[in-house]
Parts: sequence; structure tokens; C-alpha cells
Amino acid sequence: MFSAWGDGAEPGQAAAAGIRSVLAGTADSFELDYPAGTPSRPRWFTMRVAPLALGSGAAVVMHLDVTERHKAESALRLSEARAQATFEQAPIGICWLDAAGLVAAVNPALAAIVDRAPEQLVGTDPAALWHPDDAPATAAHLGRLFRGELDGYVGERRFVRADGSIRKVNVAVSVVRALDEEGPPLAIATVEDVTERRRLAEELHRSQKLEAIGQLAAGIAHEINTPIQFV
Repeated sequence: MFSAWGDGAEPGQAAAAGIRSVLAGTADSFELDYPAGTPSRPRWFTMRVAPLALGSGAAVVMHLDVTERHKAESALRLSEARAQATFEQAPIGICWLDAAGLVAAVNPALAAIVDRAPEQLVGTDPAALWHPDDAPATAAHLGRLFRGELDGYVGERRFVRADGSIRKVNVAVSVVRALDEEGPPLAIATVEDVTERRRLAEELHRSQKLEAIGQLAAGIAHEINTPIQFV
């Protein structure tokens, strides 16, 4: 089948060329999608051309209204573009894991957290990024997820960056079953870097403890330096 869709030709010129190719026998059929209607009510049609009979020198031309299909395809492309933009531009880390537990995709935010390029992570075992003390529990949770024993889990983990430094993160992982119910499941993980938040909380806690100790010491000193009053 010869098709002019997407070749850059004007619809009228492409249609004429397609019909001539069918009449000449150089193409067994021809198909072209083209816009019609008005700016306020745009429509899309598919023109299909087929020979009336072999060697007859005639052709059958049909025009089918495919506006709804075109709208659905446009909506799907927009949805996919938005999903990709969300993945790429999200302020938190996002990671897809395949059924083998290997990294299938990772966004720039997560790559920045672990200080590696996204392409360095795809196809690798994420266990290599976990702190050794967190690895057993994380692996056990992932195993239970893929076996269907858990729908998801949330927890705090530690990542080891390329320079050996530690980042504390909140991780939420869930399984996404295949839409056709036959393909392998995938796991999606969102990762929020809470290292700075934890550091500030620990500093505040230490400050409050020191303040409490100081108040206690001041109270004791006051009691020692104040003469006991007898009635």
C-alpha cells in the first residue's frame, strides 16, 4: 500500500499522485489522512483508493470520517508527552524497576541524588546504591512486592553516592501490573532526599537538649546559692 501520510506533500497533490499510482498499477492501494471542516469544527478524514478490478483502469475512492480516532490519538500523544515531562522534570526521584528488579528507567532528580548519570543506572541492580545495612530489608520488600505479597511499602533508606557520601531518603514503592494482564509487572519508586531535613531536625534536637541541660544547671545553681529559709 502506498501512503502519503506524513511525507510533507499537500493533501490535494498527494491525493492526485496516489490515485494515479493505483490507476497505473504501480500501487495496489493508497491511503491518505487529511484535515477538513472549519477552524471552529475541524474534521479529519481518511481517503482510501483501491482498483475497481485488475486491468480495468478504474478505481474506487472512499472518504471515511476519522475525527474521533484522530482526537483520541492526539489526546494519547498529549497524555504521553505530559507523563514524560512529569517524569523528567519532577522535583523528586522516580525509578522504574523491571520484573527482575533491575532499573528500567530513572529520572534526572534521582540520578542527582545518587550522583550518577541516568544512563549509568539503567539495567543495573539498585542494591548497589543502597547502604549495606539497608540492603537486606529493601531486597526482601521488593521480593514480596513482585510475588504479590505486598501492594507497596514506604520507608526511610540510605543511598551511597559515587563519592561515598550518604543520602537519607524517603522511598515509596508500588507494583504496576501490566495493562494486558499478561505482561510482567513493573515497580515504580519515588525517592525524596531528606538528608538536609534530617540534619536540621537533629541539630534542633541537640539544641533543645542543651537548652534543657542549661536550664536544669541554672536551677541547681540557684538552689545551691540560695540560703535555706527556716520558719
